[in-house]
Amino acid sequence: LCDRFKAAALADARPGCEVAPRLARWSECSEDLESTRRLALDGNLNIDPASAELLGASMAATAVVSDDQGSVRIAKSKNNASRDDVVAALVLACGGLDRLTRRAGPFEIRLVRPA
Repeated sequence: LCDRFKAAALADARPGCEVAPRLARWSECSEDLESTRRLALDGNLNIDPASAELLGASMAATAVVSDDQGSVRIAKSKNNASRDDVVAALVLACGGLDRLTRRAGPFEIRLVRPA
């Protein structure tokens, strides 16, 4: 699962690995953010202590904005030169996990680490 702009690079880096690009429209972003909130509030979101500081810094550099219909998405905070990639990856992963758990039937989750 990845942002659609990174799908080709991921497919090149991991041949044979299924790549599922995710669009970043307001509705999809809003759904993924709601999944992240639900996982965090239910206590099912566990962050490795080694990653906690990086995630905290990325969250501090990220804002949540809404449109006229009430959909939300993440955005870089104003006056921020840093990146929000860590939060974007977390939100994509939580949304993907939520969609998987709502599907009927068994599923497999594979974590791919860079070589």
